[in-house]
Amino acid sequence: VMRGPSSSHTAGSYHIAKLVTGLLGAAPVAVEFAFDPDGSYAQVYWQQGVDRALAVGLMGWSLTDDRFFTALDLATASGIEIRFAVRPLARPDHPNTVEITMRAADGRRLAVCARSIGGGAVEVVEVEGWPVRLTGYTHEVLVDGPRAVAGAVVAALSADGHVDGAPEILERGGRVLV
Repeated sequence: VMRGPSSSHTAGSYHIAKLVTGLLGAAPVAVEFAFDPDGSYAQVYWQQGVDRALAVGLMGWSLTDDRFFTALDLATASGIEIRFAVRPLARPDHPNTVEITMRAADGRRLAVCARSIGGGAVEVVEVEGWPVRLTGYTHEVLVDGPRAVAGAVVAALSADGHVDGAPEILERGGRVLV
């Protein structure tokens, strides 16, 4: 079940906002969504409801909520500052790519890159500069820490035997993402 007019622009945008809000781990109070000028999001984000779908996802509502068309005003009224920018992106490798920066009231910050790939499906492809591929189809745990904790993190994540595959460890600058 989705709201149109576009599964890529409307439903996909909603799913992106839901995923990244979960990654932030708190309700956002300030969010910027940036679209590449050569991408389709930049051309149609207002007309296709991308902006409203993103706001609805940030607020945790259903995509079919009757308040959809007033979501931007209601987000502002609830204390969420939402900005949209059209500017060149670092890696606009898909027409529906969006770079998102978020801040929660407690000061937590998050920077991600995501894309809507069709039919309401999405991929978060970067979290805080780390390459990832999060789709929302499975539960994922991301742990960013010093290299020295990698073994302990893998052991903790694997302790109950319910890990699907071996945890992936990415390294950069003395830090790891497990």
